[in-house]
Amino acid sequence: VFSSKHDEHLLGGKVEEGILSTKHKARLMRKGVLVTRVDILTAQVARQNVEKVEVGNEFGAQVVCAEEIQGGDIIEVFTEHIA
Repeated sequence: VFSSKHDEHLLGGKVEEGILSTKHKARLMRKGVLVTRVDILTAQVARQNVEKVEVGNEFGAQVVCAEEIQGGDIIEVFTEHIA
């Protein structure tokens, strides 16, 4: 986490699998346990705003999260399908 102001956080990370997308929902996981939901406001790769980040790429992101984000936390991005 680079900086935090109230519940907005600026963080950096690397996509380990799948994609990170500003259009999908996300959740904060800590040691395999769900901590809270996360809203991804923006994402950047090489200081360029992007809508998605592919696997293997490092990124910066601005997120809204009610909990403090800690080193080692995982942000899981997912889609919901309504049947």
